[in-house]
Amino acid sequence: MGLFDVAPLTHDLRYRNFDCPDPPCKKNTADTFTATFVELSVFLLDYYFTRGFASRLEAEQRSMQNVICAAEWIACNLSRFDLDSAEEAITTSPLPPPLHDAFSSILRN
Repeated sequence: MGLFDVAPLTHDLRYRNFDCPDPPCKKNTADTFTATFVELSVFLLDYYFTRGFASRLEAEQRSMQNVICAAEWIACNLSRFDLDSAEEAITTSPLPPPLHDAFSSILRN
């Protein structure tokens, strides 16, 4: 069931205008334009909201990928006991505060 089936206005127009047994169907011009406008509005609103969600999700994924790469670089430096490079990576990388505090605590110990 979609939005077209939920809206009572479009539901009635759909069956009255487009489901006749003997084409060409007798159509009221105002009803046809209303049905077309409603369908187009639903399509455009769906596109607008979906596009906004997708672009925000893509930005979040890029941000998380940067954090993961920085954490990987810091962990590799700490595992090799290269403390200077690890400290530089901790201070210059875009880590969220809890992860920054955790790596700083590991570095101090």
